Amino acid sequence: MYVDYRNDESYTPQKVSFRMGNSYYDLHEIKTVELEEPQGWVVIPLGTDPRGEGSGGQDDPAGAGAAMAREPVRTHCLQIAVLSNHQNGRDTHLRQVKVFGPRVDVTKSADQPFSFTHSEFTRFAGVR
Repeated sequence: MYVDYRNDESYTPQKVSFRMGNSYYDLHEIKTVELEEPQGWVVIPLGTDPRGEGSGGQDDPAGAGAAMAREPVRTHCLQIAVLSNHQNGRDTHLRQVKVFGPRVDVTKSADQPFSFTHSEFTRFAGVR
């Protein structure tokens, strides 16, 4: 998430909630992050910890400790809710949001034990 306190001041989010679910009606809050005058890219990993310690919580807002050791979460709906802004602002500016997931080899799947590498097969392996 790209935010800039220096340019936006009261429009900059201070407390952000991340909710996931299969639809709008079954969203569950998985993480709440408090930002203190952020500037630039703020990396917030949303995966689950393989040791069973949750998704980072409020103690590790950037998730820098175990960002690479997290397992991805499967979801169809991700809601980013800005709960409060700096200086009690009313509107908010999120300059850019990027959501990344793991790379999956589309030529191999769980129900297909063979790897098709010929150009005739790989041509139709992805959706454009």
